[in-house]
Amino acid sequence: MSEYRGDRRHSPRGTDRRREPRAGAGIEARLVLSAAFLDADETDPVPLTLYATARDLSGSGLGLVVPSLRLDERACAQRHPLRVTLGLGFDTVELRAEPVHCRPLDEREPEAGSVIGARFVEMGEEPLEALAEYLRGALGAGGGARQGE
Repeated sequence: MSEYRGDRRHSPRGTDRRREPRAGAGIEARLVLSAAFLDADETDPVPLTLYATARDLSGSGLGLVVPSLRLDERACAQRHPLRVTLGLGFDTVELRAEPVHCRPLDEREPEAGSVIGARFVEMGEEPLEALAEYLRGALGAGGGARQGE
């Protein structure tokens, strides 16, 4: 596996701006989010539940892949909140996050899915401990650790 050099596409100087190491995850995630993620002009407050895969994870955020669904990038700009549930080994944790970016998984085929980069904004003590324990194991065992954050 080659060394991860970070996502430099959105950085003004071509450097990775992440502050923490990320573990390659591949963890199933459940997202509860506003209908505005499908259409930023939507005003219906009914939340939607989607299933995704957390492709990487750190103590401050995660990258999510939502298959077969194009998300409205304007909703990310408006910072609509996300509720994310992750299965971390024997623990299931629920975290609150805000999107940092949304983009198509494949620019040539926008309907193939979306990628959401999100930052954790609210975390209780128990979820924080479960996440820290999971990351210690994943990063300590060389479990897909990504450098340069």
